[in-house]
Amino acid sequence: MWSGVSAWYPPSGLSLAMLIGFGSSYMPLVMLGGVIAGVLNYHQSLFSFNTIGANLAVSGGYWAAAFVLRRVFEIDWRLRSMRDVFRLLAVSLMSSCAVAFAGVLMGVAITPSTVRIPACFDHFGGWGDAVTLASLNSFCWCT
Repeated sequence: MWSGVSAWYPPSGLSLAMLIGFGSSYMPLVMLGGVIAGVLNYHQSLFSFNTIGANLAVSGGYWAAAFVLRRVFEIDWRLRSMRDVFRLLAVSLMSSCAVAFAGVLMGVAITPSTVRIPACFDHFGGWGDAVTLASLNSFCWCT
């Protein structure tokens, strides 16, 4: 694994679980958590493009995934069937890739000459989100 790349990032899974379980009304809390993480963990300015843009991309991406799972596929949030587990895994992994891709594009737009793609991909949740969404969410909901 590359240096600076985390193996997993649990807040993404917890955010998606909260949006699936409680609905879109919890979106402000997800966004607030993203702002706090950006300021405290990544030492970003509160009103920087990175903090606001990344927060909108990540929160919006996982809100869209929760919307698809709740409204389109109408999964049971308790994951009582293999169909629901598979749909959760498929949609969450696709959304983590989309969120990470959007994050990489934002990173390239901000500093095109200094971006290291693996680190940028991880900074916006690529590897860590995918691992968390594939393992932690399914395990927690199925037990």
